[in-house]
Amino acid sequence: MTGAIVEWPSLYSIPGSTPSHLGGRAVVGGRGMVVTPQPLAAEAGIAALRTGGNAVDAAIAASAVLMVTAPMQCGPGGDAVWLVQPADGRTVAVNATGRSGTSLDPERAQAAEARDGDRGGWTVTVPGAVAGWVDVLERFGTMPLGELLQPAIDVAERGFFVSRYLHAAICVAEPVLRRSAEGQAWFLPDGAAPPVHSRLRQPELARCLRLLVDTSGRALYDGEIATAITAALADTDGFLDEDDLAVHATRWEEPLSLELDGLTLLQAPPNSQGVVALEALALTAACLGKPYPDLGRVDDLHVLVEALRAALADRDAVVADPDVTGDAAARLVDAGYIAERGAALDPARARATWPAGVGRASSSAASREGDTVNLVAIDESGLAVSLTQSLFYDFGSGVPVAGFGFMLQNRGACFSFDGEARNAIAPGRRPLHTLMPGIAVAAGRARHVFGCMGGHGQAQTQAQLLSRVAADDDPQEAIGAPRFFVDPTATEPAVSVESRMPVALREGLAANGFTVETLGKWEDIMGHAQFISVEPSGAFVGGCDPRTDGHIAAW
Repeated sequence: MTGAIVEWPSLYSIPGSTPSHLGGRAVVGGRGMVVTPQPLAAEAGIAALRTGGNAVDAAIAASAVLMVTAPMQCGPGGDAVWLVQPADGRTVAVNATGRSGTSLDPERAQAAEARDGDRGGWTVTVPGAVAGWVDVLERFGTMPLGELLQPAIDVAERGFFVSRYLHAAICVAEPVLRRSAEGQAWFLPDGAAPPVHSRLRQPELARCLRLLVDTSGRALYDGEIATAITAALADTDGFLDEDDLAVHATRWEEPLSLELDGLTLLQAPPNSQGVVALEALALTAACLGKPYPDLGRVDDLHVLVEALRAALADRDAVVADPDVTGDAAARLVDAGYIAERGAALDPARARATWPAGVGRASSSAASREGDTVNLVAIDESGLAVSLTQSLFYDFGSGVPVAGFGFMLQNRGACFSFDGEARNAIAPGRRPLHTLMPGIAVAAGRARHVFGCMGGHGQAQTQAQLLSRVAADDDPQEAIGAPRFFVDPTATEPAVSVESRMPVALREGLAANGFTVETLGKWEDIMGHAQFISVEPSGAFVGGCDPRTDGHIAAW
């Protein structure tokens, strides 16, 4: 076991960016609750509930504010994946992610990747988040889009005060922002990251949001903003044109599910990686002979880590554009496949490598874990939403949309250059997505509503949170507990842990053959989680993550 603390990720290099001592208790509400990784967003969501809106209205209001207050993680140039659980009815998965351009040339894209890395115009696919707002609002919402986006417009125009976390994130992303005049003007206003507690204004983003209201979102797909997007990409070797934007459509899908301990665990289907959490939990339950692992026991912890390694290997062989994946992901949680895959899991020894159990494994151009935001909301009727939105990397592709205050995502970096892979880069395809909102349902109603950021770590964080809540931790205790992370690209059995994890557990994992890397106390790579549990009494019990500026607004 390694003894040195490795200060990763680089937010740790920014003085004062991470807390040393944290505490807190779960927040309890009964009429509504919104949990986000930033306070103004949660308050915008709860305000929508207080004025008569429902959980979908609250989610859109919070989502828009996050595009202003967490611009490194999300924006109008990004994608989203939703799970919507009606008060009584079937859960709906909403795929608000976009396709690659019809003019995409894999050879030119690979040449651009060799030259520019995993950012730049070649990585940009159609941004789907804004269309997702409009479509979900039409089907489930009750309030006008203008009312829901007004708080975000106000925050963008008047400005908001920069937290230590946002300051650190901008500091780390400074090299990307310096690639463009717009990046510097928007986020490095005096030649450096805005100081902690200074005011950050984004008038061009406010203009963008107003135009989205005036056009019901269409300006981004066949209007003024669309023209600016294609102009930005024409100058950066991108492959999208105005026709690609104009034909974009949100997909409505049935979630993947796993029955476990009286709950139906639900995740979005591909191109989301949600199946990873379901497969890992199914493998763990089969190997241990009980629904969830006890994360205080080395033997149980070992099995969950190995199950996640196996499931991540399967992800890289199966998850891709839904039209390419077909029903392959659903087969990963089939009882027969779980038994077969579980037979290869040694309960006392880490496997050197985990090949995919099905299909052809592939790697992507992406070289680091992406960044994301998740929010969860529920209203008095029981309508529940888990919404995850993202630019992928901090500030995405680094390609700004001049005049409109936002960067375009770099989700195309998740494609594989292996032409035989399911996730192969090609025109008109959606790439593998790490976004994976989660809901657990009992008797047709939401019991847990959850999600997190964290790239490869999202499934890992969710599996750990569900295991802890199953052991009667409340959501805040579950989120605050020390977590682990396994890198699916590692060439040896390795696990990273927060330094608060008990020494006996770390030593036990090392004795089982893992290289154990001890990180800091509160690590970004472990994800920023949001969680609401609905108790039998009707109480909403919420937890937010101290690894970011997490906030719970309750009514």
